[in-house]
Amino acid sequence: MKILSLLLVIAGFCLGTLGAAGYNVPEDDVTAEVQEKKKLQETTWATPLFAGGLVLLVVGGVLQKQAKGAAASSEDGAHPTAFFRAQIDTIRRMVVDLDQRKDALDQGELRDLVGDLIGREFFELTSRHEEFAGIVGFTHYARVWEHVASAERLLNRYWSMATDGHHDEARQEIEYARKSIERAHEAVQQI
Repeated sequence: MKILSLLLVIAGFCLGTLGAAGYNVPEDDVTAEVQEKKKLQETTWATPLFAGGLVLLVVGGVLQKQAKGAAASSEDGAHPTAFFRAQIDTIRRMVVDLDQRKDALDQGELRDLVGDLIGREFFELTSRHEEFAGIVGFTHYARVWEHVASAERLLNRYWSMATDGHHDEARQEIEYARKSIERAHEAVQQI
């Protein structure tokens, strides 16, 4: 189905382009009568080719979207958002743990744990953001991702401040990141 949808999109683009080219009748050094005849001949097929190309593009796009949805839902019979829900929950639990232990941990150890979280779990989640948007649509994506991005940004801010030696001021960023990732967790559960 993926190949068929891709072929339809390519064929639709080619037909639409060919049809659109038929609307352009260049001015030549010919008489008005010959020019009218030429214009009529060139535009006779332009509209059907253009319309047919648009139809093929739409059908191919719909088939591609269905194929993506089917592929996402066929992963072990799980909900299409299962990976994202699990990953956000894992990150939430890790950030909550960091927030609870931030005063007890050594400054360097806390900074390294936050760096690992950003480099592993957050990277794994955020590198698939387009897939998530394709599954849930832009509105749901925006509701979840604003909080995911905020939590990541706050943890990056903590790491940067801690690396520069401002550990005490930086610790508050972990609390803010916790609130953001908890909001993301709540939002993804509502999808």
